[in-house]
Amino acid sequence: MPLGNLEIAFIALTGVVLLFSVSSNTLVIVLVIKNPKLRNVTNLFICNLAISDILLAGFVLPQNLHDVSHPADYYEGIVLCKIANVMPVFCIVVSIYSLVAISCERRKAILMRVEPMRPGHAALKIIPIIWMGAAVLIIPTALEYSVYVSISDDVNITATSCASVTFSSAASITNGFVLLLMAYVIPLIFILGNYWRIINFLREHGLCDRSGRRKSTVRGFFIYRHRMKIVKMLILVAALFAISWLPYFILLMSQKISGRDDHMFVGGPVNMIKISLASFSTVYNVVLYAIYNRNFRGAFMNMFYNASTTDYSAAFGSSNNHSRSSVSLPLAARPPIVTQM
Repeated sequence: MPLGNLEIAFIALTGVVLLFSVSSNTLVIVLVIKNPKLRNVTNLFICNLAISDILLAGFVLPQNLHDVSHPADYYEGIVLCKIANVMPVFCIVVSIYSLVAISCERRKAILMRVEPMRPGHAALKIIPIIWMGAAVLIIPTALEYSVYVSISDDVNITATSCASVTFSSAASITNGFVLLLMAYVIPLIFILGNYWRIINFLREHGLCDRSGRRKSTVRGFFIYRHRMKIVKMLILVAALFAISWLPYFILLMSQKISGRDDHMFVGGPVNMIKISLASFSTVYNVVLYAIYNRNFRGAFMNMFYNASTTDYSAAFGSSNNHSRSSVSLPLAARPPIVTQM
């Protein structure tokens, strides 16, 4: 059955979004590696989040696009059947617990004024725990899903599909509720609680109290404004993550309760909305970093500025001092100095 114009446009647009996601998240990791001033605990967890987004956008969601483009040839084989159901949960768990770790780190740094002596070591102890915890949490899902063959009684047609066949209905629903709680509800409660405490603390100890009375100096004003901007960025990241993955968990629970498999949804609008939001969840982070985080924004500008001057020198030559000085920007036009967050 040929694809319609809507399906073709959806696959093409989503493919562009996924390509941008992989390239932009890779750029975030490169910037943190190359720029020592970006190597703080929060940004290391952001890199962990970027790795999860690359895995999701580069390997998991393209498989979903394949299913949309081949609705009549949905057979995946037992390996891809398990990967298609396990990897989204795995990436969600890694991403959301990276967000939990970021919120906890910001709470300790702002409320308790605790900054780790060796930030890299603090993050590198937590990140493997996140990945190992995600691997443990997906074991029941890996055991639950498998390939099965169904026969239609009306037309006597055999169809091969992928669904929950090794677990009983009660066990499948239980696994779904555990995933919903452990990979979505509980982490979001932790994130919400941490940022609520941070915002209340900044309101009470920041520039002004609740009555509007001034409490800090000019320097305190800039520190307060910068911290509030970073906190707003991180809250937006967590909120958009929650919105993007809510349809996934709604569809997951509805499938487990009703006993239907993915084949019944693959070409429908519900599945397309789910894929669209999942794709969006892998790209908005980088945009928010560039808007709200002056450190990343300065690093982006420095990278593109250096690349443009290199291309200019390669095109027009740099054999004399005049050529080299001709590409220098005036001080006011240069990118801002990147400072530690």
